[in-house]
Amino acid sequence: NESQQIIYADSLLSLLPGYKPLAGELRGKSSPLPQLREEIRKRIGDALFKSWENRYYPEMVSVEGGTFWMGDSIQEDESPIHQVQLEDFEIGKYELTVFQYELFLKSTGAKLKEVNDANPPSWGWKGDHPMVYINWYDATKYANWLSRRNGLEEVYIYNGPEFDSIKDDANGYRLPTEAE
Repeated sequence: NESQQIIYADSLLSLLPGYKPLAGELRGKSSPLPQLREEIRKRIGDALFKSWENRYYPEMVSVEGGTFWMGDSIQEDESPIHQVQLEDFEIGKYELTVFQYELFLKSTGAKLKEVNDANPPSWGWKGDHPMVYINWYDATKYANWLSRRNGLEEVYIYNGPEFDSIKDDANGYRLPTEAE
């Protein structure tokens, strides 16, 4: 939860000179995580903050929208060929890394599924390597968590543990569409 994340950030910041506790300043705020990020940026400086942020959060790039033809006349499940219009959008510059996904897992108390432990990738579960073996539902939960951390509205609606719907007008992080 958010208070645990503030405590965790406080413990990291306590290693820096001139440390001043964050928890008291942010306690009781409606959504303290965006303020927490800004406070950390002020305390450690832009350069170090950017390196931390790039390691633990996806770097986004803008993609200009446009029109293209999509589909295939040979494969039934890809037909008919049709024109697609995409709006401008942003997407992660790189694949989700193990570091980034581990931050989500630690923040939410979630665990990698047992099948992942039984069948790790050849490079193991290490740092900047790409995260693999997560399904669509796990990816949407990560996107919702990332949205909350950045003060954005969640795109994927869950009714308890069950997926319910997609909120198309939400401003949060989402998975790319097939066309994107």
